[in-house]
Amino acid sequence: MLIFNRFDDVQKLQFSNCRVTIGRFQGVHLGHRHLLSYLGEQDPASLKVVVTFDPAPEDILRNKAHQKISSTDEKIKVLEQLQVDVVFLIPFDEQIAQLPAEEFAQQYVLDLFKPKKIVVGYDFAFGHNRTGNSSTFKKLASTATEVLQVGPLKYKEDIVSTSIIRKKIQEGDVLRASELLARPYSIEGTVVDGAQRGRALGFPTINLKYSALRVLPQQGVYAVDVKIDDEMFLGVCNIGFNPTFTQDHLMKVECHILDFDRDVYHKSVVLFFRDRLREEKKFSSREELIAAISLDIQKARDLKRASDH
Repeated sequence: MLIFNRFDDVQKLQFSNCRVTIGRFQGVHLGHRHLLSYLGEQDPASLKVVVTFDPAPEDILRNKAHQKISSTDEKIKVLEQLQVDVVFLIPFDEQIAQLPAEEFAQQYVLDLFKPKKIVVGYDFAFGHNRTGNSSTFKKLASTATEVLQVGPLKYKEDIVSTSIIRKKIQEGDVLRASELLARPYSIEGTVVDGAQRGRALGFPTINLKYSALRVLPQQGVYAVDVKIDDEMFLGVCNIGFNPTFTQDHLMKVECHILDFDRDVYHKSVVLFFRDRLREEKKFSSREELIAAISLDIQKARDLKRASDH
């Protein structure tokens, strides 16, 4: 897959006869996969192109980075798995934000890729003040270019969208969020020093320093898969404030990795969320907390056993 973030680099290759879709593709979820399916089967003479943005338009328009459900690297990785041929990451800035829709369509899509087909989503809008839509492309494109607007995809009772997935994560419904993403929701961070309380209880934990720009699941206890150095382990993760021990308001992400005893300080770790086990609560005694953790571990093992069969 070819990846570009400079207009001039794309222009030099003189693409033509491409099948193009445009959008933010935050999360590359089921709805995006549905959209990509309309680009058609692989055809060496007609490349599948995704035109997207980095940074995200809302980061520039609101002058503040928003929390995301996936990173740009994740987006690229999933698009490659979906056999996209070319990704153009437009470096969105104030200048591009001010472009009239017709000018953006002509310059960044029609002239650049000379598409045979353009596919956009049901809520697609672009250009200054979001005045452009599929009709803009139909008006500007040649008669040889097919412009297709794809309707929404419904999964169970939800219309699949980034906002719905973000809401599910924030509510702690990581199972449904993962279904809508077509992969487990994950966060990545670095292992840092903690208070060692888990070790004293018999359940040592890793403490994760995570990006504040990532959507964090609602506080509670979760069954997770833990990726360390390309190895996967089962774990129980607590997201919250450790109310049994502290009264501070600093959100923490801690994880007890089952059947694991290695020094992983300062390593990069990825947590893949399986399901929410319970809410976080304050326990009245050390024994009560130990019993709850033991039950959490058993539930996590049961979930894994069920998924493996």
